[in-house]
Amino acid sequence: MLLSHYADRVPIWVTFNEPLLYAFNFKGVDNVVKAHAQVYRFYHEELKAKGRLGIKFNDNFGVPKDPKNSSHVLAADRFQEMQLGFFANPIFLGKQYPKSVLKTLPGAKPLNDSELAYIKGTSDFFGIDPYTATVVSPADEGIEACASNKSTSNSLFPYCVNQETKNVYGWNIGYRSQSYVYITPTHFREYLFYLWNTFRHPILVSEFGFPVHAEASRDLSDQLFDSPRSVYYLSFMSEILKSIYEDGVHVMGALAWSFVDNWEFGDYSQQFGIQAVNRTTQERSYKKSFFDLVDFVKSRQPKKA
Repeated sequence: MLLSHYADRVPIWVTFNEPLLYAFNFKGVDNVVKAHAQVYRFYHEELKAKGRLGIKFNDNFGVPKDPKNSSHVLAADRFQEMQLGFFANPIFLGKQYPKSVLKTLPGAKPLNDSELAYIKGTSDFFGIDPYTATVVSPADEGIEACASNKSTSNSLFPYCVNQETKNVYGWNIGYRSQSYVYITPTHFREYLFYLWNTFRHPILVSEFGFPVHAEASRDLSDQLFDSPRSVYYLSFMSEILKSIYEDGVHVMGALAWSFVDNWEFGDYSQQFGIQAVNRTTQERSYKKSFFDLVDFVKSRQPKKA
């Protein structure tokens, strides 16, 4: 209905928002992949629409705890396969579901050749919400032992990897926030490089943001001086520019989350906004990070001839 009415006026569309959050079993993801392909073909082939239609994923980039340990590297690869490859292999590459998925998830079965041909290339961009990174190492009993057990009683199944926020030296992976987000700009650049060179589609950084620790409990004047959020945005934006101009990555845009503090994860304690909101009067107040982000973009616009 929305596509039929507004396809000629809205230039960018997303079919599914972070489907991993609510579709992570084989049947759920399989349905998302096939439904997305149907909508894409309806948009371009039936409506003859000229805009861009894609899908956006949530995924904290999995980096090996010990990059010199091959088992840790394989664990990080498996983590990315199950988080992203599950969706992205068929949609962007026309490739089969990852072996890690087919061997691990109950009820998993491969796509046939006609399904792969129908699904291949059904996204005009790769939408990603890359808030932070996570440190990955194999399950204590080993990946194979965990995966072959197929036991839902194991908290690590089906990924069968450990996820941490400390690196091999015991340091936090970055400056931490109120929630799961850590400031990890170097890993963010690595991630963009990985996405571009793996899936070869323009990348839309469709959400990224930072909830300053204990911000909601502070006086308004302290909330507005949100320097850690500024560090997050400016460091991530700098890495996007490096990715574009030094690494050759095609980044089509970046969208900050969020333009106001809102209801996150069931309460108001985790504030992602670049504006504070008085929830009694609805009055909004710009935070320092808003002006820093605007200034960053404005100072880097091409000069007019």
